[in-house]
Amino acid sequence: LTKAYDKANYSAKERLDFLRQATKIEQDRAVAAEQLAKRELELARQRASISKNDSKTNDELAAKEAAYYQALQQREALQTSLKRRESQLLSQIASEEKEVINNVKELRKERPNIVVCGDYNIAHKPIDINHPERQVGVSGFLPEERAWLDKWEASGMVDTFRMFDQSGEKYSWWSFRAASRARNVGWRIDYHWVSEPLKERVSDAKILNEV
Repeated sequence: LTKAYDKANYSAKERLDFLRQATKIEQDRAVAAEQLAKRELELARQRASISKNDSKTNDELAAKEAAYYQALQQREALQTSLKRRESQLLSQIASEEKEVINNVKELRKERPNIVVCGDYNIAHKPIDINHPERQVGVSGFLPEERAWLDKWEASGMVDTFRMFDQSGEKYSWWSFRAASRARNVGWRIDYHWVSEPLKERVSDAKILNEV
Protein backbone atom coordinates (compact mmCIF):
# COMPACT_ATOMS: atom_id res chain seq x y z
CA LEU A 1 0.00 0.00 0.00
CA THR A 2 2.76 2.45 0.88
CA LYS A 3 4.56 1.66 -2.40
CA ALA A 4 1.38 2.33 -4.37
CA TYR A 5 0.87 5.57 -2.47
CA ASP A 6 4.42 6.69 -3.23
CA LYS A 7 3.78 6.23 -6.94
CA ALA A 8 0.58 8.29 -6.84
CA ASN A 9 0.55 12.00 -7.55
CA TYR A 10 0.75 13.25 -3.96
CA SER A 11 3.01 15.85 -2.43
CA ALA A 12 5.96 14.86 -0.27
CA LYS A 13 4.14 16.16 2.81
CA GLU A 14 1.06 14.05 2.04
CA ARG A 15 3.27 11.01 1.55
CA LEU A 16 5.04 11.77 4.84
CA ASP A 17 1.70 12.04 6.66
CA PHE A 18 0.65 8.70 5.20
CA LEU A 19 4.01 7.12 6.02
CA ARG A 20 3.72 8.18 9.66
CA GLN A 21 0.24 6.66 9.89
CA ALA A 22 1.44 3.46 8.23
CA THR A 23 4.52 3.44 10.48
CA LYS A 24 2.36 3.34 13.61
CA ILE A 25 0.40 0.38 12.22
CA GLU A 26 3.53 -1.51 11.14
CA GLN A 27 5.30 -0.85 14.43
CA ASP A 28 2.28 -2.07 16.39
CA ARG A 29 2.24 -5.24 14.30
CA ALA A 30 5.97 -5.77 14.80
CA VAL A 31 5.69 -5.30 18.57
CA ALA A 32 2.74 -7.72 18.70
CA ALA A 33 4.71 -10.34 16.72
CA GLU A 34 7.70 -9.88 19.02
CA GLN A 35 5.55 -10.22 22.15
CA LEU A 36 3.89 -13.37 20.78
CA ALA A 37 7.28 -14.89 19.93
CA LYS A 38 8.54 -14.00 23.41
CA ARG A 39 5.57 -15.69 25.11
CA GLU A 40 6.02 -18.82 23.00
CA LEU A 41 9.72 -18.85 23.85
CA GLU A 42 8.97 -18.62 27.57
CA LEU A 43 6.54 -21.54 27.32
CA ALA A 44 9.11 -23.59 25.40
CA ARG A 45 11.73 -22.86 28.05
CA GLN A 46 9.34 -23.99 30.77
CA ARG A 47 8.67 -27.24 28.95
CA ALA A 48 12.39 -27.75 28.35
CA SER A 49 13.15 -27.26 32.06
CA ILE A 50 10.64 -30.01 32.87
CA SER A 51 11.92 -32.41 30.20
CA LYS A 52 15.66 -31.73 30.15
CA ASN A 53 16.52 -34.96 28.33
CA ASP A 54 13.73 -34.77 25.76
CA SER A 55 15.43 -34.00 22.42
CA LYS A 56 12.10 -33.09 20.81
CA THR A 57 11.44 -30.47 23.50
CA ASN A 58 14.96 -29.12 23.13
CA ASP A 59 14.50 -28.87 19.37
CA GLU A 60 11.25 -26.97 19.96
CA LEU A 61 13.05 -24.59 22.32
CA ALA A 62 15.77 -23.93 19.76
CA ALA A 63 13.14 -23.21 17.10
CA LYS A 64 11.27 -20.82 19.40
CA GLU A 65 14.49 -19.02 20.30
CA ALA A 66 15.28 -18.59 16.61
CA ALA A 67 11.77 -17.28 15.93
CA TYR A 68 12.02 -14.79 18.78
CA TYR A 69 15.37 -13.37 17.68
CA GLN A 70 14.14 -13.23 14.11
CA ALA A 71 11.15 -11.16 15.27
CA LEU A 72 13.57 -8.80 17.04
CA GLN A 73 15.69 -8.43 13.91
CA GLN A 74 12.64 -7.83 11.72
CA ARG A 75 11.41 -5.08 14.03
CA GLU A 76 14.82 -3.40 14.02
CA ALA A 77 15.02 -3.65 10.21
CA LEU A 78 11.52 -2.19 9.90
CA GLN A 79 12.38 0.75 12.15
CA THR A 80 15.59 1.43 10.21
CA SER A 81 13.74 1.32 6.88
CA LEU A 82 10.93 3.59 8.06
CA LYS A 83 13.38 6.10 9.55
CA ARG A 84 15.31 6.18 6.28
CA ARG A 85 12.15 6.79 4.23
CA GLU A 86 11.01 9.48 6.65
CA SER A 87 14.41 11.18 6.40
CA GLN A 88 14.22 11.10 2.59
CA LEU A 89 10.74 12.64 2.59
CA LEU A 90 11.75 15.31 5.10
CA SER A 91 14.71 16.18 2.89
CA GLN A 92 12.42 16.43 -0.14
CA ILE A 93 9.94 18.60 1.76
CA ALA A 94 12.73 20.92 2.93
CA SER A 95 13.91 21.27 -0.66
CA GLU A 96 10.39 22.05 -1.92
CA GLU A 97 9.72 24.54 0.88
CA LYS A 98 13.02 26.32 0.20
CA GLU A 99 12.08 26.52 -3.46
CA VAL A 100 8.72 28.13 -2.59
CA ILE A 101 10.41 30.81 -0.49
CA ASN A 102 13.03 31.48 -3.16
CA ASN A 103 10.42 31.69 -5.93
CA VAL A 104 8.38 34.23 -3.98
CA LYS A 105 11.53 36.25 -3.24
CA GLU A 106 12.30 36.39 -6.95
CA LEU A 107 8.72 37.38 -7.75
CA ARG A 108 8.86 40.19 -5.19
CA LYS A 109 11.78 41.75 -7.04
CA GLU A 110 9.40 42.50 -9.90
CA ARG A 111 6.20 42.80 -7.89
CA PRO A 112 6.86 43.92 -4.31
CA ASN A 113 3.20 43.74 -3.27
CA ILE A 114 2.38 40.06 -2.93
CA VAL A 115 -0.58 38.26 -1.31
CA VAL A 116 -0.28 34.52 -0.70
CA CYS A 117 -3.44 33.07 0.81
CA GLY A 118 -4.91 29.64 1.25
CA ASP A 119 -4.92 26.47 3.32
CA TYR A 120 -1.36 25.93 4.54
CA ASN A 121 -2.49 22.97 6.69
CA ILE A 122 -0.10 24.05 9.47
CA ALA A 123 -0.91 25.62 12.83
CA HIS A 124 1.99 28.04 13.19
CA LYS A 125 2.01 28.85 16.92
CA PRO A 126 0.56 27.17 20.02
CA ILE A 127 -2.06 29.93 20.06
CA ASP A 128 -3.25 28.71 16.64
CA ILE A 129 -4.40 25.29 17.85
CA ASN A 130 -6.57 23.88 20.60
CA HIS A 131 -4.75 22.23 23.50
CA PRO A 132 -1.29 22.45 21.92
CA GLU A 133 0.17 20.22 24.63
CA ARG A 134 -1.96 17.37 23.26
CA GLN A 135 -0.89 17.92 19.65
CA VAL A 136 2.77 16.97 20.01
CA GLY A 137 3.75 14.75 17.09
CA VAL A 138 0.52 15.44 15.21
CA SER A 139 0.81 16.24 11.51
CA GLY A 140 0.00 19.91 10.97
CA PHE A 141 1.72 20.90 14.21
CA LEU A 142 5.08 19.19 13.77
CA PRO A 143 8.24 21.15 14.65
CA GLU A 144 9.59 20.94 11.09
CA GLU A 145 6.29 22.22 9.65
CA ARG A 146 6.10 25.13 12.05
CA ALA A 147 9.79 25.89 11.45
CA TRP A 148 9.05 26.34 7.76
CA LEU A 149 6.41 28.95 8.57
CA ASP A 150 9.02 30.66 10.75
CA LYS A 151 11.31 30.83 7.72
CA TRP A 152 8.42 31.97 5.52
CA GLU A 153 7.70 34.79 7.96
CA ALA A 154 11.40 35.68 8.27
CA SER A 155 11.62 35.94 4.48
CA GLY A 156 9.47 39.07 4.63
CA MET A 157 5.90 37.73 4.68
CA VAL A 158 3.37 39.00 7.23
CA ASP A 159 0.50 37.05 8.81
CA THR A 160 -2.26 39.63 8.41
CA PHE A 161 -4.57 38.17 11.03
CA ARG A 162 -1.92 38.40 13.75
CA MET A 163 -1.31 42.04 12.82
CA PHE A 164 -4.62 42.84 14.50
CA ASP A 165 -5.51 39.94 16.78
CA GLN A 166 -3.26 38.13 19.26
CA SER A 167 -6.08 36.32 21.04
CA GLY A 168 -6.55 32.58 21.20
CA GLU A 169 -9.42 30.31 20.16
CA LYS A 170 -9.63 31.87 16.71
CA TYR A 171 -9.64 28.98 14.26
CA SER A 172 -10.36 28.31 10.59
CA TRP A 173 -10.83 24.54 10.64
CA TRP A 174 -12.65 22.09 12.91
CA SER A 175 -12.90 18.32 12.80
CA PHE A 176 -16.32 16.91 12.03
CA ARG A 177 -15.91 14.61 15.05
CA ALA A 178 -17.00 15.11 18.67
CA ALA A 179 -18.94 18.32 17.99
CA SER A 180 -15.61 20.14 17.53
CA ARG A 181 -17.18 23.11 15.73
CA ALA A 182 -19.81 23.69 18.42
CA ARG A 183 -17.14 23.50 21.12
CA ASN A 184 -14.73 25.61 19.05
CA VAL A 185 -11.98 22.99 19.29
CA GLY A 186 -10.14 23.84 16.12
CA TRP A 187 -7.01 24.83 14.25
CA ARG A 188 -5.99 28.02 12.47
CA ILE A 189 -4.42 26.64 9.31
CA ASP A 190 -5.71 29.09 6.68
CA TYR A 191 -3.76 32.30 6.17
CA HIS A 192 -3.56 35.57 4.26
CA TRP A 193 0.10 36.50 4.09
CA VAL A 194 1.28 39.72 2.50
CA SER A 195 4.75 41.00 1.70
CA GLU A 196 6.22 43.67 3.99
CA PRO A 197 5.61 46.64 1.64
CA LEU A 198 1.91 45.77 1.44
CA LYS A 199 1.15 45.43 5.14
CA GLU A 200 0.55 49.17 5.63
CA ARG A 201 -2.38 48.88 3.24
CA VAL A 202 -4.08 46.13 5.24
CA SER A 203 -6.81 47.78 7.30
CA ASP A 204 -8.22 44.82 9.25
CA ALA A 205 -8.40 41.03 9.52
CA LYS A 206 -10.94 38.98 11.42
CA ILE A 207 -12.14 35.46 12.06
CA LEU A 208 -15.86 35.35 12.78
CA ASN A 209 -16.29 32.35 15.02
CA GLU A 210 -20.08 32.62 15.07
CA VAL A 211 -20.41 32.22 11.29
